[in-house]
Parts: sequence; structure tokens; C-alpha cells
Amino acid sequence: MSGAFMYKPAMSGTFGLKVEVRAVRPAVRPAQAHTRCRKRKVRLSIARSRGYRILASKSLDLPFWDSAGRLERINRFMAPNDCSDQHKQSENGGENRRTMLSWLLGGGVLASMASFLYPVIRFLNPPLVTEAAVNEVDGGKVQDLMPNSGKIVRFGSKPALLVRVSETEWKAFSAVCTHLHCTVQYRAATHQIWCPCHNGTYNMNGTVVSGPPPNPLEEYAVNIRAGEVWISRRA
Repeated sequence: MSGAFMYKPAMSGTFGLKVEVRAVRPAVRPAQAHTRCRKRKVRLSIARSRGYRILASKSLDLPFWDSAGRLERINRFMAPNDCSDQHKQSENGGENRRTMLSWLLGGGVLASMASFLYPVIRFLNPPLVTEAAVNEVDGGKVQDLMPNSGKIVRFGSKPALLVRVSETEWKAFSAVCTHLHCTVQYRAATHQIWCPCHNGTYNMNGTVVSGPPPNPLEEYAVNIRAGEVWISRRA
């Protein structure tokens, strides 16, 4: 707590005078403190010019004619409350707060951009997946496929076409068209393998019958074991 009290000289029975002044100041912001400090200096300078005696918030037991000692104590008391120091501290504090706020806002913007761009980059540049070497797959049970019908079976990472031509004859080919790598299918009406992309057709040996495919389909071997159909690569 600090404060100041101003009074005019007054004669009393004794040549000494004690004054106890206590003032409680509310908490103020740095800018308001600087303004109040300047106003206080102006008031003190006006009071001194008019002959007022100024005592700080301490007990001063000095004769009123001891002006040198009184001014020394007042100056010593007011030295820590220099207005220029308060102004510099308030400016430094405001600058530090603005710098911290700028860093926080910049970090938030960068984090938002990274969270948005990372999934897009991962989608445009997917990781390379090493294909496992598959030589034989299970094509299902014999009774699941009727004669003169076919179905697509997964052969590793690529599709395969399994065709039951008759009760005892089975065929299997790669279901990837040799033109633009579309997936082919079996047509029961024509007994041919057809590519829906550019109307290419293959016969039941995998040879090109019509359309733009440049090469025949890769043929697989089909074996029946314990009621299961097994598709394997040819040696």
C-alpha cells in the first residue's frame, strides 16, 4: 500500500508533527497506472510550488523546518515508483502478450492445414503393397456352380474367371482383359468370354475372337479334390 498526503504548515504546541496516512489502491492495468503516476507527479509539483508540505505513507517524525530531511525521505520513497519504469514494463508486457498470441494463432493455422493436407496426399500417393505370391486358390464347392455358368474368383490380388463348361469340364482364366485391364465375364448364350469395356470377346481357350484385345487370356489349371474346385497356375 502506498499513497501521499498534502497539508499546509500549521503551528502546534510542539515543533514536531506525526502524520500516518494509509491508502488502499485498487488493482489497475499498466496503462492506467502510468496515467495515474503522471497525474500524481503533476499534483505534487503544483503542491510544492504553492508551499504545501508532502508526506508519504510513512510516519515522519521530523520538525517542520527540517525541509532537507523531509525531501530526502520523500524522494527515497518515490524512487521505486518511477513513471518511466512503469511505462516500459507495461509496453514490454503488452508486446510479450501479442507475440505469444501470434505464435498460438500461427501454430493453430499450421496444424489445421496439416490435418487437411495429410489425408489428401496419402490418397493421391498410396503406399506400395507387395503382392504375395499365390499359386493355388480354392474356387468353392463343385455343386455351387451349375454347368454352362461362370463366376469371378479372387486369385491373389487379381480376379480369375472360373467356368463350368459341362458336368465334367472346367475352365479357368485370368479375368483381366489384355486390352485395358477390365474384368471379363462369361456369356452363357454365346459360350464366350466377353469384355464389357470395348466389346472384346474370347473363346473357351482364351484366344481373341473379336475386338481390340491384343493377346489371349492367361489360362489356369483346374483340379477337383474332395468335392472342392482348386485353381492353380500352370507349370
